[in-house]
Amino acid sequence: MALQNGNKIIAEQRRQQVIQLEYNLQRSRYERLLLRWWSQATGPDDTQAARATGIVLDILRRLDTIGGLIPEKPLIQLQQQNVMVGGVTFADLLREAMDGAGQVVEGECEVANAGIDLAVEN
Repeated sequence: MALQNGNKIIAEQRRQQVIQLEYNLQRSRYERLLLRWWSQATGPDDTQAARATGIVLDILRRLDTIGGLIPEKPLIQLQQQNVMVGGVTFADLLREAMDGAGQVVEGECEVANAGIDLAVEN
């Protein structure tokens, strides 16, 4: 029994070593790429800097991911609340307003006593 537990411990330690070696390899590759693009991202040429900045941010995101800095689940959970106004949800009103893309949509919201009046003008 003790021998079996010892083998499990050794196997787990080897697995952890392999994981650490792979992590170190990936991190060094990303860091080399980061060094390659950093000077262009911070350089004076705006066009080149814009392209390189996107690449640098992607590399940084990947470093954060392999380093465990990005959680598996978002830290903030947002919930959608549907507000009914005259039998229509606010989301429906927004969707309807967006269907007329290019049109100016003005909205007005008044809170009177316990009710909500929402007027959308075209």
